Amino acid sequence: ILKLSNHLKPANAVRADFLPSLSTSYGFSRLDSQSAKGPVDQDYLNQYIRNFSVRASQMLFAGFRITHAHDKAKIDIERTRADRNLARLELTYNIQAVFFQLMKAKEDVNVAKEAIDRLDKGVRSAEAYFGRQLISKAEVLTARVDLADAQQQASIAQNEVYRKRITLFSLM
Repeated sequence: ILKLSNHLKPANAVRADFLPSLSTSYGFSRLDSQSAKGPVDQDYLNQYIRNFSVRASQMLFAGFRITHAHDKAKIDIERTRADRNLARLELTYNIQAVFFQLMKAKEDVNVAKEAIDRLDKGVRSAEAYFGRQLISKAEVLTARVDLADAQQQASIAQNEVYRKRITLFSLM
């Protein structure tokens, strides 16, 4: 799931630019006299100055900068929603694709097992023919090699099933 980027302002935040801005400030100054000599009024020597100000300002025309920023924020939100929707669709597609690849890998295992059964029967019959001296030892060895190759292919197919299953579970 995608999140809104931090650098994008939502449309409501940009809408606040249409409103007046308000600022306040406060200041305090203190002036103390070290010593007073002669006919001096003490009120003028020790002074406390406090300032408080409130400022309100409203931009009357900013050359459509505010409206463009507002429209851009709306478009960015729509783009983010579209990106999120695209990510969901891609995830759905990937799950379906891996599921069908898993089904194919399982079928490859079944085909490999059938080939092993067929080649095992061929090895047994070749050994029986060799026992009667109807075929040579090379043909029996060739049948055994074919059986070993089929077993290796079955192992590869089974490993592919495991890989596709793991991939499917990670996507889900």
